[in-house]
Amino acid sequence: MAIVKKNIWLIFYCFLFICVLFFSVASYIKWEDTYYEQKIAQENHVNLIATSTHALFATHELLLDIMGRRFIEDETYKNNIPATQALDKLLKLNPAIFAFGFATADGQLRHLTSHPDASNLPNLKEMPQSRDSFLETLKSNHMVIGRTYFFNPLQEWVMPIRRAIRDDNQTVLAVMTGGLRLQDAFEPLLKSLNDAHRHVLSIIRDVDGYPQYQSNHASQKNIYTEPSSLFVIQDYENTLFKTHALSPQMLREQEPIVSFLSSSKGEKKVLVSLKYDKTYKLWTVIETHYDDILGLFFESFLLYFEHLFCLFLFSKNCCQSGKQTRSRASFPSYARYTHPSSQSSFPSTKYSPVD
Repeated sequence: MAIVKKNIWLIFYCFLFICVLFFSVASYIKWEDTYYEQKIAQENHVNLIATSTHALFATHELLLDIMGRRFIEDETYKNNIPATQALDKLLKLNPAIFAFGFATADGQLRHLTSHPDASNLPNLKEMPQSRDSFLETLKSNHMVIGRTYFFNPLQEWVMPIRRAIRDDNQTVLAVMTGGLRLQDAFEPLLKSLNDAHRHVLSIIRDVDGYPQYQSNHASQKNIYTEPSSLFVIQDYENTLFKTHALSPQMLREQEPIVSFLSSSKGEKKVLVSLKYDKTYKLWTVIETHYDDILGLFFESFLLYFEHLFCLFLFSKNCCQSGKQTRSRASFPSYARYTHPSSQSSFPSTKYSPVD
């Protein structure tokens, strides 16, 4: 009986060990799959948003170039009234843009939407908030995007865009400028993100490290007024050089999509995926908290654990039932069995009557 009992529990413990081993391997594989799926999905989102953003800017660059050349070539638009009317019509066709302007090569605005009087228009080259990006526009062959700022009349965050108009000798003749509403330009891109609340989308200027757009900007009032992302990008570049052997120059020239784990400035660990746009000198970055990925994994982990626990209880009950069955079979009822020792070994004594 002891041998049978020992064998049953030995089988149970061996079975339990195999189940735990299988559970551990399955959990590890599930974690690898969960992390890989999140990484691939995030990289696809980065590629989609970077491509969409590039197309958005390329479309507006072409629009500014066409309008700027038309203003230069058509004598009609030297008069401010018809020029302003043309800009107003163009504005109605582009709801994401809140203003168009036409400036000379020295920065003086000549025409501006909804401003028939050109006498009080500012000089973009002399204004502190526009000087740097205007000078960069004069040097660039592509549209230049200025720093995002809060526009009080609209009570919205806006983004200036500028395109230098050149002749055949690459001499700057004028600068066409516009202003993009941040919400209209980028909020639709967030709809392409699954579970957008778990991700933080950032579009960062490579020139000075200022955020061009960030999806959680509503909760951070000064997010566009400080070059906080400059140090973040530098930290990312150092990490990528160590983990992917990619130098900052390679990241900018080859424009790969890369993902890695980062805990910048001692903050919580995040999964980062990024891509560089060398035409407009912008980083597209998506971050997901590592804890959120662990949460997705633990949902599956708990399901596996429940199955293992049920299997453990079932196996244990089976072993206990087998033990009880064998116990009953090994000890018959005392009602049907009399031990020989219970019978008296003493002979019966007969007593003679006393006379």
